[in-house]
Amino acid sequence: MNSSLVASYLFTVDKNEDDAKDIINHIIRDLVDDKIGIVDVVTSIGDYLTNTNVSMRAKALLLLSQVLEGLPKDRLPVKHVSVLIQFYLNRLDDEVTLTENSLGIAALLHMDNFPAPKVVEVCYCYFDATDMPKYSQQTRYSILKIFDIIIDEYLFDISPNTKDAFFAGICTIFAGEKDPRNLFLVFSMLQKILKRFPIGGFEKQFFDITYCYFPITFRAPPDAQALTITTDDLKEQLQNTLIATDAFSNLLLPELFKKLKASAVRVKIDALKIFIQACQIWHPNSYLWSCAEYWESIKQEILESTDTTLQNTALNALNLLAKNLYKENGLSSNFTDFVDIVITHSFENFSKDFTVKIASAVGAVFAAIASVSVESFNHCCDKHLGYIIELPTESETLEKRHGMLIFLNYVFKCNALLYGKWRSQNVVDAPNPLLPHKNKFLSFMSGSLMGVAKDELDLRVSAVDVLFTLSTIKGYLDVNELTMIVQFLVELAFDLDDPLRKSATDKLKDIGLFKPDIILLVAFPHAFSLFPETSSKYSSAEDAAFKHSLHILMTISEEKSLFKTLVIRMTEALKDQQNAAKHDSYFTSVILHNLCLAFRNRNIQNRDDVPSYLESLVSWLYSISFKYAPISALSVKDLTSISQIINEIIRVCPLKNQISFSDDLWKLYFTNDESHLIQDDMSVRELSTQFCLEDAMTDQKYAGLVLLLQGGMNGLQRSVPIIKDLHVTLLNSCIGTVEKATSPAVMLSALRLLSSLLNKCSKDEDINSYLQSPAVTTLYKKAQSKDKGQSQTGVQILSWIAKALVSRKHQYANSVVNYLLDCLHLEDAASVVTGFAVIIRDDPALNKTNHYVERILYKQKFYAEVMPKLLEAIRKVTSKEKPFYLMVLSIVIGNVPEDVVIPDMPTVLPLLLQCLMLEDSGVKYSALNVIMTAIKEMPSLISDYMNSLILPLLTIPKDINNPAAIRLLALKCLGLLPELISPIHMQPYRAKVIREMVPCLDDIKRVVRTEASRTRHKWYT
Repeated sequence: MNSSLVASYLFTVDKNEDDAKDIINHIIRDLVDDKIGIVDVVTSIGDYLTNTNVSMRAKALLLLSQVLEGLPKDRLPVKHVSVLIQFYLNRLDDEVTLTENSLGIAALLHMDNFPAPKVVEVCYCYFDATDMPKYSQQTRYSILKIFDIIIDEYLFDISPNTKDAFFAGICTIFAGEKDPRNLFLVFSMLQKILKRFPIGGFEKQFFDITYCYFPITFRAPPDAQALTITTDDLKEQLQNTLIATDAFSNLLLPELFKKLKASAVRVKIDALKIFIQACQIWHPNSYLWSCAEYWESIKQEILESTDTTLQNTALNALNLLAKNLYKENGLSSNFTDFVDIVITHSFENFSKDFTVKIASAVGAVFAAIASVSVESFNHCCDKHLGYIIELPTESETLEKRHGMLIFLNYVFKCNALLYGKWRSQNVVDAPNPLLPHKNKFLSFMSGSLMGVAKDELDLRVSAVDVLFTLSTIKGYLDVNELTMIVQFLVELAFDLDDPLRKSATDKLKDIGLFKPDIILLVAFPHAFSLFPETSSKYSSAEDAAFKHSLHILMTISEEKSLFKTLVIRMTEALKDQQNAAKHDSYFTSVILHNLCLAFRNRNIQNRDDVPSYLESLVSWLYSISFKYAPISALSVKDLTSISQIINEIIRVCPLKNQISFSDDLWKLYFTNDESHLIQDDMSVRELSTQFCLEDAMTDQKYAGLVLLLQGGMNGLQRSVPIIKDLHVTLLNSCIGTVEKATSPAVMLSALRLLSSLLNKCSKDEDINSYLQSPAVTTLYKKAQSKDKGQSQTGVQILSWIAKALVSRKHQYANSVVNYLLDCLHLEDAASVVTGFAVIIRDDPALNKTNHYVERILYKQKFYAEVMPKLLEAIRKVTSKEKPFYLMVLSIVIGNVPEDVVIPDMPTVLPLLLQCLMLEDSGVKYSALNVIMTAIKEMPSLISDYMNSLILPLLTIPKDINNPAAIRLLALKCLGLLPELISPIHMQPYRAKVIREMVPCLDDIKRVVRTEASRTRHKWYT
């Protein structure tokens, strides 16, 4: 072997690791190609190994070790491996090269031809030659890695005759380790030994070298910045080691119980976690002997502790212990004796003072023990519960009554768990032990709920919870008793002055899921009794009760049959109003609005019953609309609600049903054929066969019917033929409706329908053809017209067309958007600004839920196309035109993802500051949102514009004409400045900000006052 390679390695290994690695790889290749032998390598470093220079010896040995490490595992024969291992073992006395030596031994241990019997000699040599405490962390780690390899690969090659010496040596090597990195490895090796190998006779030694680290308090040493081992990692490893064998049980458990009596809370929790893990893994006989000792150690913490985490962990351990004890012994004396000890001691405290804190702890203990099984629950009830039930709670203070309710809630939850809830599959043959006490329970709980003042909130909340829990137990209450509880909850829920109304409503909703018939019997009649009976003006109280009753009905009608009944009853109420001599438009509006909310919430919850209302409800809605809209019995607001109801139903219908619906819709609005959407009312059928969409354009009494067309068609999927193919007649009718309608709602519906049809069309060529048709090209001329009305209409229609094209990334989108940009020079460009808001803002009716096409990253593409043109134009336009460009800029920036805007912030920020001086509230809101992001993401940039930023941020919240949301947002921006901007930039403005924020402290909105106080405090400090 060329000696120059060795010299080069010794010279470069400290200076350039890559060059040293290249030399090692070169030697390995020569060995593999048989150009040299391993003896040649050893010979070439021989002189260096006897060198008096410590560093030189270590480097030479490192070269050999790295070569061995890189060789294929099957390269060296047994003879060479044996010679080399002996060579390394003979050098263990050279402590300065111990790390490099261990690296070589580790490489040899991994060799396929390593003689297994030699492992014992390796261990003995390390036991005799090493003194772990005197070595560095790295050296100790390299030695520990040797034993890690031996334990992984050669543990079962250690003969029984040498086992004792091996275990003794291992305990000596592992003992006293303090570095977290090494300790992590020690715990890992101990787990392998304890799980794989019998340690008879060495339990105490292994336990001592492990448990001495509990509790873990280690932290990473200062010189180990890259250390990834955390205290929690070490805790977990120690816990896994302590429970690796149940041979530790007699040693570990008494020590843990000592910790439970005297240690800090954190240590107690750690001890409990180890105990719980042991109960989950060990054989039951190894820990069940400790049940009584555990209870004595932890009872004070469970019954009196103020730390919730500790209390819950202790209760989990108690429950696990009881479960396993019952599983092993059944309802034998071993189990019942333990149960009696725990329950008796707990109830002694309870009988003396059943306050809320004691009651909660005792109830939790009872549940932990009694919930183990039906037999366990029956034993606890029969032997112990009777004493508690007989306590004179009726005559006690409210606090003690509250405590009793807390306790009973635990008992009933436990009972429901074991005996089952309504619609559960639990089948229990044993009679429920709580049945004999049912009347007493109901009397006590009813009195606690309905027999005390409303301001006794805690007591009444607990009473509601317990009554509800009781009502869920399968077969415990009869129908009359359940009805009584529901009546109590109904009274609370519908009382606007009762603070428990929300809790009661939630309970009614849950009861409705398993007992809808009782909700129908009690809650529905009560709610409809609160509906107004006349069409005269309602008082504010009647109005509030009416709306509140509808809200309650919608909340509790989650179950399918309840929701169906709700829809039927609400439609019947509408029919009654329509048939009344004097029609109540307000009543109709409220009912329709809430019906719309009900279906919207139904879809949000992904209920599958919404499509079933297509045939009955949708047809009825079209019928009443065609009947009453022309005579103004239904307002535009009502028709908007009807349109939204139709849309909520249609959009979730299967494709087959949507196609059938679209055919009927086409007949109704375009062909005058008989449509199934009109029910059996001859006058309405006659009207529908004479009506066409042109009537809505020429006669304003029919204009509202456009809303129903838009609501139905917006929800159709793209594959429905009427949507898939572009119908020019329909598109032109939409444009005509916009031009002739006088109602803003009708115009908006027509515009949304136009945009939806263009957006969902399946063929780009059809869209291209329509965009070049006279109906669209004339819009460009109208937009430039000197007639203000025509100009606004043209811009408005083009904006909605652009929205459809931009969302689907159509090729003609840029040409329409560029034309609208050119329109910003018009004398009154406000409509153009509104148009850009239409294009980029999300629309509630045009979205993916309505199958509207929104291509991925379409907003980002729009931003990339528009922003350069806007920035260039702003530099050139006149002062009169500039505000309109700034408004568009603010709208565009405020409606795209923040990370798109951040790179352009240095250019955009000065313009956004100008936007804050404009009058438009929407522009201010968008600008403030982006400025807030800039403050968070680029504080250094903001510090350069402090003078221009502080003034508008102080002016906006003081101006009461600004909406509260804008005032609040400005204050939040102002509050971020002292948190993120350097104090040197803040100091010049500190006094001014504190002084000028005083008026904000008297704002009419509480949320603004609160934010102003918080922001002012930040500037103070």
